[in-house]
Amino acid sequence: MSIRAAINRIFLLLYYDSIRRLAREGKVFSASKRFIGVSPDSSCEIVIVNDSNNDVQMQLLLIEVPTQAKTFLDIYHNSTIVSLGSEVDIVCKRLGYATSKMKAYSGGSYTPGEKAYEGVIPAGGGGPGGKYFMGGQSEVGLAFIVDPGHNIHIVVTNKDTATHDFSVRVEWAEE
Repeated sequence: MSIRAAINRIFLLLYYDSIRRLAREGKVFSASKRFIGVSPDSSCEIVIVNDSNNDVQMQLLLIEVPTQAKTFLDIYHNSTIVSLGSEVDIVCKRLGYATSKMKAYSGGSYTPGEKAYEGVIPAGGGGPGGKYFMGGQSEVGLAFIVDPGHNIHIVVTNKDTATHDFSVRVEWAEE
Protein backbone atom coordinates (compact mmCIF):
# COMPACT_ATOMS: atom_id res chain seq x y z
CA MET A 1 0.00 0.00 0.00
CA SER A 2 1.34 3.43 -0.95
CA ILE A 3 1.83 6.16 1.63
CA ARG A 4 -0.95 8.19 -0.01
CA ALA A 5 -3.35 5.23 0.13
CA ALA A 6 -2.46 4.66 3.79
CA ILE A 7 -3.08 8.33 4.61
CA ASN A 8 -6.44 8.22 2.77
CA ARG A 9 -7.41 5.08 4.68
CA ILE A 10 -6.51 6.68 8.01
CA PHE A 11 -8.50 9.81 7.07
CA LEU A 12 -11.56 7.68 6.20
CA LEU A 13 -11.29 5.71 9.45
CA LEU A 14 -11.10 8.95 11.46
CA TYR A 15 -14.01 10.43 9.50
CA TYR A 16 -16.24 7.38 10.02
CA ASP A 17 -15.24 7.21 13.67
CA SER A 18 -16.35 10.84 14.11
CA ILE A 19 -19.68 10.00 12.39
CA ARG A 20 -20.18 7.02 14.72
CA ARG A 21 -19.43 9.28 17.71
CA LEU A 22 -22.00 11.81 16.51
CA ALA A 23 -24.54 9.00 15.97
CA ARG A 24 -23.97 7.74 19.53
CA GLU A 25 -24.55 11.28 20.77
CA GLY A 26 -27.87 11.44 18.87
CA LYS A 27 -26.67 14.06 16.36
CA VAL A 28 -27.05 12.10 13.08
CA PHE A 29 -30.40 12.07 11.31
CA SER A 30 -31.96 10.54 8.21
CA ALA A 31 -34.93 11.37 6.00
CA SER A 32 -36.14 9.11 3.20
CA LYS A 33 -38.95 9.24 0.70
CA ARG A 34 -40.23 6.82 -1.94
CA PHE A 35 -41.52 8.24 -5.21
CA ILE A 36 -43.73 5.91 -7.27
CA GLY A 37 -44.22 6.21 -11.02
CA VAL A 38 -41.88 9.08 -11.94
CA SER A 39 -42.41 9.76 -15.65
CA PRO A 40 -39.57 10.42 -18.11
CA ASP A 41 -38.11 13.92 -17.68
CA SER A 42 -40.09 14.39 -14.45
CA SER A 43 -38.47 15.10 -11.10
CA CYS A 44 -38.91 14.27 -7.44
CA GLU A 45 -37.66 16.72 -4.83
CA ILE A 46 -36.81 16.94 -1.16
CA VAL A 47 -36.03 20.18 0.66
CA ILE A 48 -34.36 20.20 4.07
CA VAL A 49 -34.70 23.46 5.95
CA ASN A 50 -32.46 24.72 8.74
CA ASP A 51 -34.75 27.35 10.31
CA SER A 52 -33.22 30.71 11.16
CA ASN A 53 -34.13 30.16 14.83
CA ASN A 54 -31.94 27.04 15.06
CA ASP A 55 -28.62 27.09 16.85
CA VAL A 56 -27.01 24.23 14.88
CA GLN A 57 -25.44 23.69 11.49
CA MET A 58 -26.43 20.80 9.26
CA GLN A 59 -23.54 18.83 7.74
CA LEU A 60 -24.67 16.79 4.75
CA LEU A 61 -23.23 13.27 5.04
CA LEU A 62 -24.95 11.14 2.42
CA ILE A 63 -27.42 11.18 -0.44
CA GLU A 64 -28.53 7.81 -1.74
CA VAL A 65 -30.74 7.26 -4.80
CA PRO A 66 -31.20 3.56 -5.64
CA THR A 67 -32.55 3.29 -9.17
CA GLN A 68 -32.35 1.36 -12.41
CA ALA A 69 -33.01 4.48 -14.50
CA LYS A 70 -30.57 6.97 -15.93
CA THR A 71 -30.98 9.81 -13.45
CA PHE A 72 -29.80 13.38 -12.99
CA LEU A 73 -29.07 14.52 -9.45
CA ASP A 74 -28.98 18.26 -8.73
CA ILE A 75 -28.40 19.89 -5.36
CA TYR A 76 -29.28 23.53 -4.75
CA HIS A 77 -28.98 25.73 -1.71
CA ASN A 78 -31.15 28.65 -0.69
CA SER A 79 -34.01 27.61 -2.96
CA THR A 80 -37.22 29.62 -2.73
CA ILE A 81 -40.02 27.65 -1.12
CA VAL A 82 -43.31 28.65 -2.76
CA SER A 83 -45.27 25.97 -0.89
CA LEU A 84 -43.83 23.49 1.62
CA GLY A 85 -45.63 20.31 0.56
CA SER A 86 -45.81 17.33 2.90
CA GLU A 87 -43.44 16.90 5.80
CA VAL A 88 -41.02 13.98 5.43
CA ASP A 89 -40.30 11.98 8.58
CA ILE A 90 -36.86 12.44 10.10
CA VAL A 91 -35.31 9.69 12.21
CA CYS A 92 -32.41 9.99 14.63
CA LYS A 93 -29.79 7.32 13.85
CA ARG A 94 -29.76 6.63 17.58
CA LEU A 95 -33.35 5.48 17.49
CA GLY A 96 -35.69 7.27 19.87
CA TYR A 97 -32.93 9.45 21.28
CA ALA A 98 -33.33 12.95 19.84
CA THR A 99 -35.45 15.09 17.57
CA SER A 100 -33.92 16.86 14.59
CA LYS A 101 -33.99 20.62 14.46
CA MET A 102 -34.28 20.41 10.66
CA LYS A 103 -37.55 20.03 8.74
CA ALA A 104 -37.79 18.00 5.52
CA TYR A 105 -40.50 18.46 2.88
CA SER A 106 -41.52 16.96 -0.45
CA GLY A 107 -44.28 17.55 -2.98
CA GLY A 108 -44.35 21.33 -2.64
CA SER A 109 -43.31 24.01 -5.07
CA TYR A 110 -39.66 25.02 -4.97
CA THR A 111 -37.72 27.45 -7.17
CA PRO A 112 -34.10 26.26 -7.37
CA GLY A 113 -31.54 28.47 -5.71
CA GLU A 114 -27.81 28.37 -6.40
CA LYS A 115 -26.66 25.06 -7.88
CA ALA A 116 -24.15 23.36 -5.60
CA TYR A 117 -23.84 20.03 -7.42
CA GLU A 118 -24.94 18.29 -10.59
CA GLY A 119 -24.37 14.65 -11.39
CA VAL A 120 -25.54 11.68 -13.41
CA ILE A 121 -26.49 8.32 -11.94
CA PRO A 122 -25.96 5.68 -14.66
CA ALA A 123 -28.80 3.31 -15.48
CA GLY A 124 -29.09 -0.22 -14.10
CA GLY A 125 -26.75 -2.78 -12.56
CA GLY A 126 -24.47 -2.62 -9.56
CA GLY A 127 -25.84 -3.73 -6.24
CA PRO A 128 -29.31 -4.49 -5.00
CA GLY A 129 -31.93 -2.47 -6.85
CA GLY A 130 -29.49 -0.74 -9.21
CA LYS A 131 -26.89 1.98 -8.94
CA TYR A 132 -26.34 3.90 -5.74
CA PHE A 133 -25.21 7.47 -5.44
CA MET A 134 -23.62 8.01 -2.06
CA GLY A 135 -22.54 11.44 -0.91
CA GLY A 136 -19.57 10.15 1.08
CA GLN A 137 -18.12 8.36 -1.92
CA SER A 138 -18.60 11.32 -4.22
CA GLU A 139 -17.47 13.81 -1.57
CA VAL A 140 -20.82 15.63 -1.77
CA GLY A 141 -21.28 15.14 1.96
CA LEU A 142 -17.81 16.30 2.84
CA ALA A 143 -18.42 19.73 1.34
CA PHE A 144 -21.86 21.04 2.33
CA ILE A 145 -22.68 22.75 5.60
CA VAL A 146 -26.11 24.38 5.88
CA ASP A 147 -26.28 27.27 8.33
CA PRO A 148 -29.43 28.38 10.15
CA GLY A 149 -31.78 30.26 7.84
CA HIS A 150 -30.77 28.23 4.78
CA ASN A 151 -31.95 25.10 2.99
CA ILE A 152 -30.70 22.30 0.78
CA HIS A 153 -32.86 21.27 -2.19
CA ILE A 154 -32.34 17.85 -3.78
CA VAL A 155 -33.80 17.24 -7.25
CA VAL A 156 -33.79 13.76 -8.81
CA THR A 157 -34.83 13.70 -12.49
CA ASN A 158 -35.78 10.56 -14.42
CA LYS A 159 -33.81 10.79 -17.69
CA ASP A 160 -34.85 7.31 -18.85
CA THR A 161 -37.48 6.71 -21.54
CA ALA A 162 -39.71 4.74 -19.14
CA THR A 163 -41.52 5.49 -15.88
CA HIS A 164 -39.59 4.40 -12.78
CA ASP A 165 -39.86 4.33 -8.99
CA PHE A 166 -37.25 6.16 -6.94
CA SER A 167 -36.30 6.49 -3.33
CA VAL A 168 -34.14 9.22 -1.89
CA ARG A 169 -32.34 9.00 1.44
CA VAL A 170 -30.48 11.91 2.99
CA GLU A 171 -28.33 11.72 6.11
CA TRP A 172 -26.82 14.60 8.02
CA ALA A 173 -25.27 15.58 11.31
CA GLU A 174 -26.37 18.49 13.47
CA GLU A 175 -23.78 20.36 15.53
